[in-house]
Amino acid sequence: MTTEELKHLKEALEKEKVELEKDIALNPTTVEMGNDVEGEEWAEEAEEAEAEFTNAAMREPLKERLESVKMALDKLEAGEYGKCVGCGQGIPFSHLENNPKTKHCQGCNPDQHHSY
Repeated sequence: MTTEELKHLKEALEKEKVELEKDIALNPTTVEMGNDVEGEEWAEEAEEAEAEFTNAAMREPLKERLESVKMALDKLEAGEYGKCVGCGQGIPFSHLENNPKTKHCQGCNPDQHHSY
């Protein structure tokens, strides 16, 4: 893989990292629920609890994708990026360009969507 191709992939990974970090920040882990649960406020508390649950459900896949991106960037910095973890052969640039987080070549990838 050429230096230009590696630079292109690194930029794509760094851009995805920033976007994921922003998306995670937009879904806080906790929602301010106050301390009153009487009367009509009870419905508001239930909505806030539901929002917290929804945010947590949305954050997990984002956090997993972010970890994949970070692992790919670590591999890139270590000079190990683009090598199939299954067979050790180089992963074609076109495959990495399609999914910069991939860690398998097309021959070794059982589901074609596995990432770092």
